Amino acid sequence: MEKSNAMPCSCKRRDFLKASILTALAFAGGAGLANEADSASNYGSRPDRAVAHFMKSMNCSQAIFETYAPLYGLDEATARKIGTPFAAGMGIGLECGSVTGALLVIGLKNGSSHKKTFTAVEQLQKQFRSIHGSTVCSQLLGVDMSTPAGVKKAEKAGYFTTRCPLFVRTASDILEKII
Repeated sequence: MEKSNAMPCSCKRRDFLKASILTALAFAGGAGLANEADSASNYGSRPDRAVAHFMKSMNCSQAIFETYAPLYGLDEATARKIGTPFAAGMGIGLECGSVTGALLVIGLKNGSSHKKTFTAVEQLQKQFRSIHGSTVCSQLLGVDMSTPAGVKKAEKAGYFTTRCPLFVRTASDILEKII
C-alpha cells in the first residue's frame, strides 16, 4: 500500500473528496470503482463512462451531461461547465443532479420540440422515481443537502461513493432507453 500524504488545508473541497474517496476505496479493496475513476475510456458503455466521470469529479450532473453531450455536437468541456451548478440538487438538495444532467441531454437532443422533450422528461422522472422512490437529492440521500451539516453527514456516511454512483447509473440506463 502507498503511504497517504496529508493534504494542505487550502485544497478545494472537490479535490479533497476525490482524494479521500479514492484512498478509501483503495484501502477498502474497492479497486473496481477506483479503477473507473482512473480512465473513463476503458469502459465501453455510456452508463459506465458516466459513472467513471462521476468518480473523477464527484459531480453527478456533469458526469451525465459530459458523457452524452458529444452525441449532439457539444464538446465535453463545455458540457462539464454547463452541468456544474446542478450537482447536489442544484447545491441545495433539490432535484438530483443525475436527473438534471439527463434532462439537459434530453433538451440538447430534442431542442424546442416540446412534445418529444416533455414526453421524455416524464419517462425519465417516472422511471427514476419508480426505482429510487424520489428524484429529490436530499430525500435520496436521507440528509439535508442544503446545509453544510447535511453535506458533511452524507460525506461521512459514504453516500457520495455508495449511493450517488447508483443514481448516475440509473439515470444513464434510463437515458439510454429514451434517446
